[in-house]
Amino acid sequence: MERADAARNRAAVPAAAARLFAEHGVDVVPMDQAATAAGVGKGTPFRRFGDRSGPAVALLDARERELQDGILHGRRRSVRAGRRRSAQPRSSRRT
Repeated sequence: MERADAARNRAAVPAAAARLFAEHGVDVVPMDQAATAAGVGKGTPFRRFGDRSGPAVALLDARERELQDGILHGRRRSVRAGRRRSAQPRSSRRT
């Protein structure tokens, strides 16, 4: 069973990386900056994710799982906003 702090770190690093990627771009965010933004030690992202691409892969994986879940269960979700959208096709929505 994963420790509570380890689970928090596993979620915090990609979330912080996502904010930094949006602000600065994926190719310029160093791991120590992601660690600082996540509130974890500088070694944590390397141990958990390996290298700089690790948090990006984790973000892509999470968003892909969310999309797949929506497809499989008939829900449409805005991946960027994280908000539920109507399952009605656009042509039948009222404006």
